[in-house]
Parts: sequence; C-alpha cells; structure tokens
Amino acid sequence: MSNVGKPTISFLPLPPSFDYVNRADWETVTQRIQEWVTTEVDTESSLWTWGRDTFWLAFVAAYPSFPMGKWPMWDPHIPLEGSFIEEWLQRSNFKQLWR
Repeated sequence: MSNVGKPTISFLPLPPSFDYVNRADWETVTQRIQEWVTTEVDTESSLWTWGRDTFWLAFVAAYPSFPMGKWPMWDPHIPLEGSFIEEWLQRSNFKQLWR
C-alpha cells in the first residue's frame, strides 16, 4: 500500500531519551502532537481523531492536575472532546467547576 499523500506521524517514535516520568518530556511531546494535529492532518480523517485523543493523553500526562492547577492553553482547533478527556473531566468533577 502506498503512503503517497498520507501524513506521517512526525512525533513518533518517541526519542530514546524520552523519560515517561519527566514532565518536561511530556510537555515537549504534547507540543509536537499539537503542531502535527493542527497543521498536517485532515480534520475529517480518523487519523485526526486519533491524534486529538493522543494529544489529550499526552496533555494530561504533562499536566496531571488538569483541569485544576496551572496549564497552558492549547490550540483551540483541538476540541475538548474524545472518550479519554471526557472521562478524565467527568472524574475530576469538571462540570461542577463551572456551576
């Protein structure tokens, strides 16, 4: 099967130096995923949905107290949607924060 016209997943593989317990490494990969999702992938594709979900997994790894605590604003082109992040917010009682 040809990969012509298909975007590559530029943030994978993670570098050998990636340390899954190092917040800075997660922040870096989160930025790389965000850039990839917002600039290289068709928003109508299943790859974009996968990228969005992967972004949220990495974002929460970088900012585990989200939505509490301090965290940077992400690109608004990445909606706060997807099974992982919706479950994460539900478990953190996010909806109660806005009442």
